Amino acid sequence: QAIEAKLLADEQQGQALLGGGQALPEDEFRTGQAERMQRILSALDTMQSEEERLLHDRTRHADSVATVTLRLITVLSLAAFLVILASGLLLTRNLRARAQMQRELAESESRYQDLFDGAAELIHVLSPAGWFLYANIAWQRTLGYSPEEILCLRLADVVHPDDLPAAQETFRRLLGGEVLNQVDLRLRGKNGSVIPVIGTASCRFLNGKPASIRGIYRDVTEQRRTEDELRNAQRQLQVAFQKEKELARLDTLTGLPNRQAFLEALDAERARSLRYGRLV
Repeated sequence: QAIEAKLLADEQQGQALLGGGQALPEDEFRTGQAERMQRILSALDTMQSEEERLLHDRTRHADSVATVTLRLITVLSLAAFLVILASGLLLTRNLRARAQMQRELAESESRYQDLFDGAAELIHVLSPAGWFLYANIAWQRTLGYSPEEILCLRLADVVHPDDLPAAQETFRRLLGGEVLNQVDLRLRGKNGSVIPVIGTASCRFLNGKPASIRGIYRDVTEQRRTEDELRNAQRQLQVAFQKEKELARLDTLTGLPNRQAFLEALDAERARSLRYGRLV
């Protein structure tokens, strides 16, 4: 009440100062004051209701955004989980396939190595630079090198020096893609022995580039020895035949030309006379 009285006095004083007239009666003033207070309270209620509505809308919007965000996060998490799961399954399948391929490759290499090691031919594999990558047991036994020593050798180390230029030319042709079915060269063993070989050679390419040189050779040492012996026998036979022919033209007692030599000389002179048309 004291506050209302103070407000009333201040209002009346203000009206007097502004209007220059008399103050309103107390009853009228109190009625107007109550109406104004009622309007102020109504405006305050309206503002409070509007604030509550805005706060409610803002809260509902925030809840909606949070719900959408949570759903989006859930969907993305599920998608990421599915991607990870699919990647894991694909990786597992690839690993299993690779392991299977490696097992099959190892089995295949084991079978081929058993086949190569059991072969009588000399089989080797060279790098494009000419270093030995593999040599089978027959090759090792023939040239006298161990598997460890072979990996430290180049082709030039085991080729006879006289055949090295031809071997280098053959190697160049193989790197160019040619397949040679008649390679004839001489190898040199660890103890200095000479081993003549004949065989085939080819180059394996990977992605268009030379990967390895493969050669399969046959030791022809015995064959060459037999051929040499045969040539010597033929030469000796020709000498013996010529000597026998000469002996047949001599008299066994005097050593002078006999009747056969006379007849052969006469036939030769007759042939020359016929050829030239007169006696020579």
